[in-house]
Amino acid sequence: MKKYKLCILDTHPVTYRIPLYKKLNNHPKIDLTVYFCSDYSLRPQKEEFGKIKWLDKVEGFKYKFLKNYYIFKEKTPPAGLWNFGIIKEFIQNRYDAVIIYGYRSLTSIIAMLICKILKIPVIFRDEIHFISYRNPLIKEIKKIFLKLIFKIPSAFFYSYTLSKKFYLNMGLPEERLFFHPCAVNNELFQKLAREDKKKKAVIKKAIGIPKNSKIILYVGRFNRVKRVLDIVLAYEKITRKDRPYLLLIGGGELEEKIKKRVSEKKLDKIKIINFVKREELHNYYAIADLFVIASESDRSPKVLNEAMNFSLPVIVSDRVGTSRDLVKHGKNGFIFRCGNIGEFAKYIEIVLKNKRLREKMGRESLKIVSKWNFDKDVEATIMALRYVCKK
Repeated sequence: MKKYKLCILDTHPVTYRIPLYKKLNNHPKIDLTVYFCSDYSLRPQKEEFGKIKWLDKVEGFKYKFLKNYYIFKEKTPPAGLWNFGIIKEFIQNRYDAVIIYGYRSLTSIIAMLICKILKIPVIFRDEIHFISYRNPLIKEIKKIFLKLIFKIPSAFFYSYTLSKKFYLNMGLPEERLFFHPCAVNNELFQKLAREDKKKKAVIKKAIGIPKNSKIILYVGRFNRVKRVLDIVLAYEKITRKDRPYLLLIGGGELEEKIKKRVSEKKLDKIKIINFVKREELHNYYAIADLFVIASESDRSPKVLNEAMNFSLPVIVSDRVGTSRDLVKHGKNGFIFRCGNIGEFAKYIEIVLKNKRLREKMGRESLKIVSKWNFDKDVEATIMALRYVCKK
């Protein structure tokens, strides 16, 4: 059977998307080419945790970096992307369909318009479930803008339940929506989880934590949106004599404020670890007993998927986009109202005091996240391709 000549337009090489592109490339019905608008992640960048290079190389599929003509100071993608070369690429190659990530760059808008002119079907993917502006006038303008943009794609990938509801509320018919979950490399993380299971005591010893101590884990940025201080405040309310350790892995603008609070309250079992390389992060998932996220705005934090692959119970705020899909309240963890410290602390206590419950919740986490995988994404891609090409 003839292969679908598929193009993906991505902002830059993103760590968790590279394995997916490899899977798509290996599918017998797909002839894949990926265009990257920037090589941002392949160069050392100044982040909250220091200077970091997110990826060493890209391999396993056909790809091309487009020249960026943005004339101002470089920004973090998708901002600051002017890749006019995409026009020539689309004219010369005439793809059967194009997957475009997001609408927030000039390149994305140009690509959609060119596809419209050339009659190339567009499949749109973005992790979105709300319009963030609080000003009602700006919010309404943004809504009108999105409705105009959404007239171009023939199909849409939604990554979680709230995202689907958003598209439906924007007036899109359900037949044009395809479930494309926010997945990570489950196979890799589950393999690491099995290997690390035997090394827990060694890993704990290496970071100065007693063998039988319980551990609460957070991984991410220390900023206002992530509300990491809420995790510390909830931790303070724990009344257990055998107080667990709290590992906060990351860094950012609130780091000094958090350190000051930890020092003032003499919370000696809180360890702040500024940055851990991705290839070493699995060690921390392996020794944790509970994973937490307190964000006030977080569409699909991939660290949640990663933690669940290590059979961890999870407690997340109700502002996490994927919470309604990945967290079954009372089964593999709990969802608390963002900012409600007492409720957050109560759920932490419930999980920590019952070993059998933790183990049961952990097994349920693994079961749930195992269904959110790259195979589902490949399946959604094939279904969307059949739909748009038939149309």
